[in-house]
Amino acid sequence: LNLGIFPVRYNQKFYKNILNTPNEFTQFAYWNGFVVGAICCRLEPPSGPGPKKLYIMTIGVLTAYRRRNIGRSLLEKVLDNIKEHPDDITEIYLHVQTNNDTAIDFYKSFGFETTETIPNYYKR
Repeated sequence: LNLGIFPVRYNQKFYKNILNTPNEFTQFAYWNGFVVGAICCRLEPPSGPGPKKLYIMTIGVLTAYRRRNIGRSLLEKVLDNIKEHPDDITEIYLHVQTNNDTAIDFYKSFGFETTETIPNYYKR
């Protein structure tokens, strides 16, 4: 799925880490029995005392199934699941390519804000 969606390639460690993500923060979208989208997040422990962070590792929908609110539904499901942990998770963050205006607008529609730009974060 990721090979068909993202312009970057993930290593084996990334896929092994997915196996350890909590079920409520990794969701798949199906269309007629086929996986057409997914969101995968990981919980990150605090650096000291305090709440955990949720990192959105990937969210994507196959091109033919975009503009059907699938990505929106995936993110809404994760955000709803976070509400079950109000004291445990107080920060959600992600990375997105700076030239991906569609994705940036998508996240902004959920209230996400750009807090930092990391040059050359995504290497091709």
